[in-house]
Amino acid sequence: MKAFRKLPVEIQAVRWTGDNSKELQKFAATNFDSVSRPAQVFDRLHETWIAVVDGDWIIKGIQGEFYPIKHDVLMATYEGLCFLCGHPDNEHIRAAVGACRCGCDGPLDGP
Repeated sequence: MKAFRKLPVEIQAVRWTGDNSKELQKFAATNFDSVSRPAQVFDRLHETWIAVVDGDWIIKGIQGEFYPIKHDVLMATYEGLCFLCGHPDNEHIRAAVGACRCGCDGPLDGP
């Protein structure tokens, strides 16, 4: 058996609230389906639709793939970043309000 450590890569993610279909369709285009219940995201690497429940984050991975991740798993494996300066700031994910602690007044969300 071999051990591996996840490389530090930046990803983009949008949290599914059950009410933000337009935001997710803008983010994931045809890879997101909110008409079905539960909502679904298409994982092109595995060529399958995956159910998404309220509170899940939809990640755009390093190869352009989309997949859901539970909030607690996201918090355990990723660090929040200020959208403006890239400063690490997990409060951006936890609180989803406020500005970057480095003082840049960067927004929590991108364009």
